[in-house]
Amino acid sequence: MKLFVLLVSFTHTLPLLAMSVSFQGSPQSRRGLPIPIHKRGTLNAHGSVSPHFLQTNIQQSVDKFRDGFSAYERNTGERHPLDWLPEPDLQEKRDMGSIPLAPADQQLWYGSISVGTPAKKFLVDFDTGSSDLFLPGPRCEETCSGHAAYDPSESYSASNTGRTFFLKFGDGSTATVEGYTDVVSIAGLSAKGQVVGVASEYSTGFSISKFTPDGLLGLGFQSVSKYNATPFFINLISQGIVSNPVFGVRLANEGSELFLGGTNGELYQGDFTYTPVTKEGYWQVTLDGIMLDGREVVSVTQAIIDTGSTLILGPAEVVEAIYGRIPGAIPSLDPNGIKSGLYTVPCNFDMTIALQFGKRAFPITPSIFNLGPVHGQPNRCYGGMASQSKIARFWILGDTFLQNVYTAFDFGRKSVGFASLVEPS
Repeated sequence: MKLFVLLVSFTHTLPLLAMSVSFQGSPQSRRGLPIPIHKRGTLNAHGSVSPHFLQTNIQQSVDKFRDGFSAYERNTGERHPLDWLPEPDLQEKRDMGSIPLAPADQQLWYGSISVGTPAKKFLVDFDTGSSDLFLPGPRCEETCSGHAAYDPSESYSASNTGRTFFLKFGDGSTATVEGYTDVVSIAGLSAKGQVVGVASEYSTGFSISKFTPDGLLGLGFQSVSKYNATPFFINLISQGIVSNPVFGVRLANEGSELFLGGTNGELYQGDFTYTPVTKEGYWQVTLDGIMLDGREVVSVTQAIIDTGSTLILGPAEVVEAIYGRIPGAIPSLDPNGIKSGLYTVPCNFDMTIALQFGKRAFPITPSIFNLGPVHGQPNRCYGGMASQSKIARFWILGDTFLQNVYTAFDFGRKSVGFASLVEPS
């Protein structure tokens, strides 16, 4: 199997404009490795999409970034420029934070890791919208039944950091999280001294029947770490385990992959368009526009690239204006008759929505934008773009966009690259 990877320099910097760079023919990193990842489906037993699933995903995304902004302020002493809501109750002097994990019916991109010596395997959600590793601990019994528990006492490479964190779940329940360091490995790539949060309790919404992974592994920057600890992939870089400070992501119904130490050239074609990270913390970049059938409907704005979100999320008035240009689109109402932020479109929706980075537009395939039918309404489907009232300064680009591109996350250049996918044979 012939692979292509990105060769980068830690000292190289990009100009402030997005650029196209060809990496065709670059040699494979000898330590770059593909890791298969999987997802749970979005359709329920009736073959329709649950609006509860979509609304919960939106709220989880908002909560995640709110808490990350709080962590950023604690870690750096500065308020993140995209932060929209101060949280006085999260500004206590003790170490605390919230690591939102997906509730029932969540769509996740998860894969296998191992922790400890001897190594024990766990399933984790790989999330570019956070920066920490979190697992259930041995004292988490009833609410963690069915999940693999990480027991530091069974690993002779584990060490207690002496730090305690506060975990808040979306349903209001809480748990204490103890910090440990240990060896963490993915596909044979091992980071020593990796901080692992060990929880004493899970929310009941995380039963094994509703939440497949055991925990979460964040792939963002340290400044949004609730532990203020070096994230896993950055540890791989600093310890010389990977020769390229890049990881690639391909999300799809089949053949999804996380590639550590480069990119997998068999999954994309042509050049990458790279755009700089505008504020370290999240994979935050400049989105140069959103187009509908070739006409611009959103101008330059900020966006966060997030594998942990299902939808494309944006400001309410802007999302409403976009759907206003789609024939037959109507807002979805919650059980109280209030606009939920979701929209439905005719299931034969065939307009082209494209996101622009630099001078290059990346279209969203209509069949991917169409999330699936509304229960009892086979001709109406949920659209893959939604709004949330608390998001006013930026967009969150989740699965609805990322399934249309191959994405490279480059810590060396502090930038994100997008390339076209290889056409299926």
